[in-house]
Amino acid sequence: MRSFPFHLIALAAALLSASCSQIIEDVKPEGAGTVIATIGQETRTSIGEEEDGARKVLWSEGDRIILSAGTASNLKAIYKAADYGSATAAFTPEDASKTVDFSAGIIAGYPVEEMYIGKPDGNTELYFTIPSEQHYVSGSFDEGAMPMISDVAYEPVLNFYNAAGVLRLNLSSESSAISIASITITTSEYISGECGYIPNSKKIFFDDSMICSNQVSLICDGGVKISSSPVPFYIVVPHQTYSDMSICVTTTDGKQQTFRMKSGKEISVKRSTITTIPLLLNQIDDAQDPKFTIKIESVTFENIRVSIEIKNTQSYFCGLQTKESFLRDLDSGYLLESLPYTNPYTTPLSYTGNITSFQEALGDVLIEAGQSYVIWFVPYDKNGEYTEEDLKYVETMTKGFTSGGSVKVSYSDLVIDMTSISMTVSASGSSYIYCQLLPDEVLLNYPEEKDKINMLLTPGSGSTVFDKYQDILIRKQLRPGARMTLIAVAIDRNGKYGPLLTEHFETDHIPYNDLEVSIDKDLAAFRNTSTINWSSTGGDVVQYRYILKETGSHLWQNVFEQSVEMAQETMYLSPGLYYITSLEGTSAKISNLTEGTEYIMIVVAVDADGNISVADSWTFTY
Repeated sequence: MRSFPFHLIALAAALLSASCSQIIEDVKPEGAGTVIATIGQETRTSIGEEEDGARKVLWSEGDRIILSAGTASNLKAIYKAADYGSATAAFTPEDASKTVDFSAGIIAGYPVEEMYIGKPDGNTELYFTIPSEQHYVSGSFDEGAMPMISDVAYEPVLNFYNAAGVLRLNLSSESSAISIASITITTSEYISGECGYIPNSKKIFFDDSMICSNQVSLICDGGVKISSSPVPFYIVVPHQTYSDMSICVTTTDGKQQTFRMKSGKEISVKRSTITTIPLLLNQIDDAQDPKFTIKIESVTFENIRVSIEIKNTQSYFCGLQTKESFLRDLDSGYLLESLPYTNPYTTPLSYTGNITSFQEALGDVLIEAGQSYVIWFVPYDKNGEYTEEDLKYVETMTKGFTSGGSVKVSYSDLVIDMTSISMTVSASGSSYIYCQLLPDEVLLNYPEEKDKINMLLTPGSGSTVFDKYQDILIRKQLRPGARMTLIAVAIDRNGKYGPLLTEHFETDHIPYNDLEVSIDKDLAAFRNTSTINWSSTGGDVVQYRYILKETGSHLWQNVFEQSVEMAQETMYLSPGLYYITSLEGTSAKISNLTEGTEYIMIVVAVDADGNISVADSWTFTY
């Protein structure tokens, strides 16, 4: 099932050399009255016999395509080939009651079993699968492995093209007794799994919210014999540039040879092309167990220097976790049970250096002083079966902070307004500055200087940490009229902390003016329009702020009843409020209220100088 001639084009490749065969034939559709599907400038399911120097791809008996107009009542329809054996074939509805209307535009895909099609509006993706396990077919690729797409059409003439490319591995051997059982390709990029496609873009992308993999395997059922003359093995892969690839060939007697891409090389696979890679099997050995070497070279208060080497495996899982997190995941079974649903990393791996430089592969873990960490590895298993015997790990603890440092923290350019404090904090020669801005009443829980420092340096305490030496800007949203204290300590490069900086501040109260805001408390009108209106007097309003909550769950209810001033200050500062500019009007559309439930609405007005009105509130039962 293919209609494309292939012409060889030289390509710079990675392993040895690679070539592309591009489909360039343009088949003109013909016929009317039913859906005409043409395998156009690109291809489809299998590679046909060579004719006049070109390989043809043809529709086959029983082929089915899926068409979608993207409407809820007619999401998709299956059409079946009425004829076959050529690049252009007529297709008729498999179910006469399910057809599509071309007037709004339809998109189509093949094969039916691997396609999900959404609305063809240029924004909705079409989804399909590039199988992670494909089966050897002599002279072609696996039936159904190559997805085809026809972009938005407004008449019953469909022009299909391939959504992926093909790798042709030409295997030869110095021995005539070799039989291939499987070939596994591992890449740093996704190479199989769930793909998305936006109509008319000619580009695919992997959706990592679904199942995607860095591996694709070709299974040779019963074994395929190779000799000194190259034997082609075809594997469907996404059209993209591969910067890291390894190919592991396994024989029927369990021996293996792995080919790896040279550093700095690339393989570019184009859509609807065959990229050829010749591989000579001349170093086949018994499959060896993976070997992991992990050595901790040094530990500081902020870092771990580690040497890691992995051999005899194409891919692996790895992690960097706190010891507490690692033991919890291991004891619960989550660590090993989650591996089949995680993408493995590719090899080879040989690394020496600070663990912070290795974190891109291991995960985003903040290395903190005085904490225990575990670095672990599990070799990939194609059957997805993992036990604790497969797990290799090493643990270590970073050095903790110590007293006796001489670096002092200072500040300048202090600005205090009614909602924030900003300043430049510096400590020349320090490695880190830990600081917090806290209400004075909170600091009563830390009476001694040592207590405050321990709180600052405790992981998860909420401290702000700066890794620069100067010109650090501290900002924090505050309640007007608040009494606050800044505490900060500098850490030198050896993990020693200096004297504690303690500075007290008090923010201004909110200024009030003659602004007044009044809610239109008309429940009948609100029920009719689902809109609450209000008005203001006494000044030029630039913004309204409001909140609507159930009275039982409203955190400010008692505050509002106790003090109008306190409630309006809360309204002025609290996140999660609704904001409406004066240009947008003086009303709010309200929905999803529950019948019989009591609600409270609070509205305030703000002028250009930040002055806020006295708040108005309305408590009502909907």
